Amino acid sequence: MCFVIQGSYENWYHSLKDVEKVSALNPSPPQGGACPQECLGSISARKRRGAILWAFRNADLYQRLERAVRDSGRVLVLGVSKKLETQSVSGRKIVVIGEISAEDLIGECKCDYWPEEVGWDFKFFIRVLYWLPREQYGYGLEFPVFQGSLTEIDCRLVKWTLERIEAPYRLSAEVPGVTAPCGLSVDVQRVVETVRGRGLHFVDDHALELATSAARLGNILLVGPPGVGKTTLAKALAESLGSGYHLAVAHALWFRRDVVGGETMINNTVYWRSGLLIRAYNRAAESMIAEGLSAGGYRPYFLIIDEINRADADKAFADFFATFISPFCEDWSIPKGLVEEIENYGDRVDGEARKFLEYYRRLGDGPLRLIRVVGTMNLRDARNLFMLGEALLRRFVIVNVEADSCRRLDALVRDERMQSLFRELCSRENSPLRLMPPAAVAGAAKLLEALGKKQYTEDDVRRVLEALGGKLPGGRRSGR
Repeated sequence: MCFVIQGSYENWYHSLKDVEKVSALNPSPPQGGACPQECLGSISARKRRGAILWAFRNADLYQRLERAVRDSGRVLVLGVSKKLETQSVSGRKIVVIGEISAEDLIGECKCDYWPEEVGWDFKFFIRVLYWLPREQYGYGLEFPVFQGSLTEIDCRLVKWTLERIEAPYRLSAEVPGVTAPCGLSVDVQRVVETVRGRGLHFVDDHALELATSAARLGNILLVGPPGVGKTTLAKALAESLGSGYHLAVAHALWFRRDVVGGETMINNTVYWRSGLLIRAYNRAAESMIAEGLSAGGYRPYFLIIDEINRADADKAFADFFATFISPFCEDWSIPKGLVEEIENYGDRVDGEARKFLEYYRRLGDGPLRLIRVVGTMNLRDARNLFMLGEALLRRFVIVNVEADSCRRLDALVRDERMQSLFRELCSRENSPLRLMPPAAVAGAAKLLEALGKKQYTEDDVRRVLEALGGKLPGGRRSGR
């Protein structure tokens, strides 16, 4: 669950001045206020780095928060300021992004800790993920909609906010690292059933089970002829197991800067621009922060590289070898040379590179081990594309994806008037249908239906199959 918590500008920064302290609070009570030593001592004893003290004046609000935390285990919060009346800055700012768990709940404690007003008795800690420095308030993210404290919001808004965090916000809290083993704890058969529901038609379930098991542990390369569902399988695994995914289609002009990152020219100035890997690392880091689960329980971020053998491996995947030294996530690490390279560019880096450096200083290799690279490779056109050497192939679990369209006719051809024709073709020795990918057979049925005939002939079936077979007239294939 996710909430908005509202507070005054002064009260937020009164608490945030202690964000880096452990077992210490330095209150400046309001004039005439009180902070009994017993109450202050019990709070100080529980103070830890990255957490700030906060409170409600209303017992009902605190009880609602307590119920939400007990039910969910933790809640995420956006701490927003009240609109400033005395400054020129318009709107309200997101001052704090944080989380509250059961250990953060204190309860009633009559200690007037904040400079504005008294009676903030129902106290709790907020573990701060990001906070906006006081001197940079005017440059922070606006939160224009009026919300009272503990107004529930869609958690996607918090994640959306985290993805757009740029300087001047500072990352404060330590997020637990992902330590070996970093594999996912999932029910393989449940995922297999979910993926099967996407309309994939494989010869058997072995490839599906192997692909799901491999995704638990690391990187996968799905190989097979076109049209069998390799890309659909990759997306289905990402949607079933992951926190998100990015799909990129490889091509011959890819270089190291496209896959990892590297030097580029922007307005006649040399910059360091992030590639797919750096961006995937950042999305995995943001997922760790947003989900806030225990170490080893995070969901991975999927980077799907379609038609991976359309890229020249020597040009594109140089640092891939150094980062992913095996198919399995516990073996992966970011090369220190890559971090130093980005740092050497100073301010001449893109926003993703700045995020990467900040996340890496806090989270190390944790987000990297929550990336799953899924490649797809078309074997039928392999002779027209680049070769993938053993050095690259050893970074993946290779899963052979095949399909027999004749075994799945009921699912591929739904019109009963056509099914008999397709079955007749399948029953013949060396049936061309057995070599046709499921996508082509399903497409042939759609084309026939579009013809609108009352009766279909074998010639009709053959014509639409030829039109969808990926061959030019005369049996030629298009090539590079």
